[in-house]
Amino acid sequence: MLHETHQDVQHAEGNELQVSEQLAEARDGSELEEVVIAVMGASGTGKSTFINLLSGSNLRVGDGLRSCTSKVETSCSFPLLGKLVTLIDTPGFDDTIVSETDILTMIAVYLSASYQAGYKLNGVIYMHRISDYRVGGISLRNFNMFRKLCGDETLTNVAIVTTFWSEVDLARDAERERQLSTDNLLFASIIQGGAIMLRHDGMQAGALSVVERFTDKKPRILRIQRELVEEGKSITETAAGMELVRRLSTLQESYVDQLTQLQTDIDDMFLKRDMSLEKELEHVRQDLLRALEKTTRDRDRISREYAEQRAAADLKVQRYKQSFMRNSSRWSNT
Repeated sequence: MLHETHQDVQHAEGNELQVSEQLAEARDGSELEEVVIAVMGASGTGKSTFINLLSGSNLRVGDGLRSCTSKVETSCSFPLLGKLVTLIDTPGFDDTIVSETDILTMIAVYLSASYQAGYKLNGVIYMHRISDYRVGGISLRNFNMFRKLCGDETLTNVAIVTTFWSEVDLARDAERERQLSTDNLLFASIIQGGAIMLRHDGMQAGALSVVERFTDKKPRILRIQRELVEEGKSITETAAGMELVRRLSTLQESYVDQLTQLQTDIDDMFLKRDMSLEKELEHVRQDLLRALEKTTRDRDRISREYAEQRAAADLKVQRYKQSFMRNSSRWSNT
């Protein structure tokens, strides 16, 4: 049932269990079962900071809304409640440097290669700034791609984690939380499907309590993993790939329309002998042409990029697997 008030949204704030106590629980002499959790969301939502806080990793952290995560990265594994937890950091689809085509390719390659190597995700965390309580272009674009990647079957293994809560106006943020949880364009639909909504207070204990939710979750297959590996689809035939192609095609059409109108304006300025404005419009036209060319290239190279990166990813997954075995042995022998 949809949570109607913010009181019903499950909170994952600080608890009294210290990190050292949890490490002690994990060092029981047995081989540790691995828990793998992907962390997704828009740039600037605190994904890398959250992962570093938990794992002691040193993933680069962005400044404000500018992302420093330009590739898929795995954290240092850490023991928790008798399990060995690994977090996967992913770039947002609003990255300021890397194109959406490259981001989808990286995420798809990593998820498909790791699944084929025997790894499944115990959970997926979708991070969202509590201040972004209205559905905007960037928020909606990131969330739609997230939905396409995960599918509906995995929603019971999904947590929406809101970040950057104010210490000054908690009531205001709680109202924003309620709006997010009841908005059918954003989180209401996946909460109805079994996802949960949690708060991250920025503290390590709070972050641990978020991750604890997944330690007993049965690993699930994401939609894009099933599509690419089990169904043998090309990346452009997957739900996420089709969403990206649709978006790029819409962008192309918009650029073409703008160029057509701009050319009319330039011709008009030529007839009026307004050379200064004609020159200015020509600069705008060149910018639009470059944007159109880039969008066309991005759309056309999705399949090629995916195929080229899979071989390299297979090797990376093998190294990751060997690293996990070393970490598991180290902790179980402690």
